[in-house]
Amino acid sequence: MRTINSLSMSSLAVLLLAVLAVFLSNLHGGSAKRTLSPRTHRIICVAVFALGCFIRLFRLGTLPEGISAEEALVGVQAKALWQTGGFLFDGQLTTQLAQWTGESSGPLLAVLTAPFVGLFGLNAWTTRLPLALLSCAAIAAAYGIGSRLSGKRAARWCLTIYALCPYFVLSARMTCGACTAVCLLPMAVYALLKGMERPVYLYAGAILMGLMAYAQDMYFFISPLAVVIACVTAAAYGMKKRHALCAGALGMLICLPAVLTLWVNLSGAEGFDLLGIVHIPALESFDKAQSVLDTLTPGYEHELFRWKVWAVILGAVFQVVGHLNISGELFAPQGLLVLYVISIPLMLLGGFALFRGFLQGRRSERTQRYGRVMVLLLAAATLTCLVLYGSVGVLNTDAGCTSVFDYSSVFLFDALLMAAGLCRVERRSSAGISAVSTLFAACFVMLCLHLFGAGYRDNANVYFHGFGDLAAKAESIRHETDAKVNITGAVYPHIAPSDAAEMMYLYAVDADMKEVQKLRGEAYEVIYAPGVEEPDAHQVYLVAPKDITTWDLTPFDYEENGEYVLLSPRS
Repeated sequence: MRTINSLSMSSLAVLLLAVLAVFLSNLHGGSAKRTLSPRTHRIICVAVFALGCFIRLFRLGTLPEGISAEEALVGVQAKALWQTGGFLFDGQLTTQLAQWTGESSGPLLAVLTAPFVGLFGLNAWTTRLPLALLSCAAIAAAYGIGSRLSGKRAARWCLTIYALCPYFVLSARMTCGACTAVCLLPMAVYALLKGMERPVYLYAGAILMGLMAYAQDMYFFISPLAVVIACVTAAAYGMKKRHALCAGALGMLICLPAVLTLWVNLSGAEGFDLLGIVHIPALESFDKAQSVLDTLTPGYEHELFRWKVWAVILGAVFQVVGHLNISGELFAPQGLLVLYVISIPLMLLGGFALFRGFLQGRRSERTQRYGRVMVLLLAAATLTCLVLYGSVGVLNTDAGCTSVFDYSSVFLFDALLMAAGLCRVERRSSAGISAVSTLFAACFVMLCLHLFGAGYRDNANVYFHGFGDLAAKAESIRHETDAKVNITGAVYPHIAPSDAAEMMYLYAVDADMKEVQKLRGEAYEVIYAPGVEEPDAHQVYLVAPKDITTWDLTPFDYEENGEYVLLSPRS
């Protein structure tokens, strides 16, 4: 488990600076009336937006190296959808994709990726680009949310947090279905807030919120509830009721297959096809909506439930200090954990500022007031769903953890609360805001060093390093020698994937997915060649070194690359 004790000396120095900025700046009000000029505000916002886009798009096809299992699944399914009109394995649309044993993934990202893969080919760049572009659009949406809720100062800080905080940056470069929600949620909330004035945006927000149900299965609960809350709030605000009703009905219609999937898996019913178009699956493993109390050790139920409530309240972006899923520095690299740590007092400061403003009865525009009500209700509903239905893993008698991807629904709300704290710091002290700005600049530099240095390549969620080059060479040898070849690891996407999504991806790059559909069910070789004691000298093997320690390698040419070895008949 990552803890504050793992902070480096540089992190501790930045943490001290941040603490001084947050607390000392609130001991006096030296420049409470000072505001940035419109020109300076625009320059800062454009610069931050450009930096956010740069760090999401630079070397996108080569960092992280290799292809992860999640990326492979998205890419293969995207190509299948483009060429056949349906997903692999089911041959049609579905609310959840089979990922590997006991797991599934939302199909939304594969749908969004399909045009890129279909038009420009299947490679790492086309597979990763849609999510990265969505994240860039979400940066602008975060600015819009802050502006509509509180004005330019809040907009500037919402933009900065979403553009530069490590979690938002790294999740945009990790192609995974659940990460789609991190990008779509700001866009949906911004459209709903703007829909308070213009009905067309309310329809757009309801559609986006409904589509989020297919980003990750936690949104089977959150999306329908969010659509209802947003449209009821809009109706209460005074908008023409027919627009609020129609937008809500449209959003719920989009959510219907997700709601049916939820019902199937909670009731134990069999899966079925909806109107012969969308498959409603009975998932092999569905851990949502399982009562926390049913999974815990007798006698410790309430204690563990309290731990889960505490973890959910702290949220995802900013509770990584003690989160078990962050063990590989994937979201909290060394030197950057400090930004997560300091976010907690900033969130407390923001909550204090908002509560104080409420007690003092500060006035705001009507659209801002009702917008804040909507966001507050959405946040409360999200937290409730996570406490009641989010994944929970029991580790011992006094701790539990929730999946980091489930937390994607509270990322934005944590960022808004943190922005409120930063607004207070800026209003109270120019010295304080200079210190906080220095903190963000230092963390951005460390993030760049991590992302474009060796650390990210070593710790990223990457599988089968070196496999691609060796597989290509093995295929070349097969064509040249016309020998009987058994390339261990030549996995074809004919059947549901297990632990071999990366090899499926390598095969699908040049495959005609219509032919693949016809070949479903054919046998294939899996990686590592288990049980092979005497290799055939006329075959080609692509294996891990640990699996060939007892082999006689005399008849083979030996080539090693990354984690794998290519054995080919000696010429």
